[in-house]
Parts: sequence; structure tokens; C-alpha cells
Amino acid sequence: MPDCSASTRIPELKKDRLATFESGRHILVMRKGNFYVFDTITTDGHISSTATILSKPENISLTTHTFPPNFPVAALTSENRDTWASMRHALEVIPGNEEILRLIDSAVFALSLDDHELNSVAACYKNISTR
Repeated sequence: MPDCSASTRIPELKKDRLATFESGRHILVMRKGNFYVFDTITTDGHISSTATILSKPENISLTTHTFPPNFPVAALTSENRDTWASMRHALEVIPGNEEILRLIDSAVFALSLDDHELNSVAACYKNISTR
């Protein structure tokens, strides 16, 4: 089985493309439609301590409970693949967005810190687009 960490499916017209990133050193945390990243490997190549890694999501959870979403890009991923592929391409050409999407795509893994039960697709969409 291939390693799925630091890997993602990039939406393209007709068919997704699998991308794997050798340089993945960070975790992506999603909270109320916002994205946060933090490194898990130090600049000298060592894995950060468990306490350091665990403190980051906890801090995000504690300090962001009232933050509105800046731009709920996660909502776009619930679209039809070809629609999402077109929207993603439109985002990529805006200065600065290519690097942001690269950070999202190359994360070792993604962690969602939303703290309520979602019972339907509509509830999931509302959560990622308006919270």
C-alpha cells in the first residue's frame, strides 16, 4: 500500500491527479472553515516533541472559537469534481494562492477540530462555508 501521508488528490477536469510531496513537514488543522499549519519537524530535521505537537491544535481550538471563516475554500471541495477543478484553477492564478494551496496539499495530514455532529451533506456544507 502506498504511503498516503503528504499526499492529496488534485482535482482536474475528467480525472483527479494524485500528488505526493516529499517535503511535507507540517500538519494542516481545519477549524470553522479556517486553515492553520504548523511544522512537526524542526529546522535541524528532528521530530518535534509530542507535547509541542499536541499543544498546537489545542491552542488553535482554544483561541479560534469566535473566528469567522476568512474564505471557506473547504466548501469548494464538496462540489462536482469538474466544478471544483475549475474553481481551484481560478484560485491558483491569484497571487499568493498557489503557495497557500501547496501548503494545504503537502501537509503530512489534515485534522478537523470542528466540535459538533454533522448528520447530512447539507449540514457538512453549511459547517465548512458559514462557521
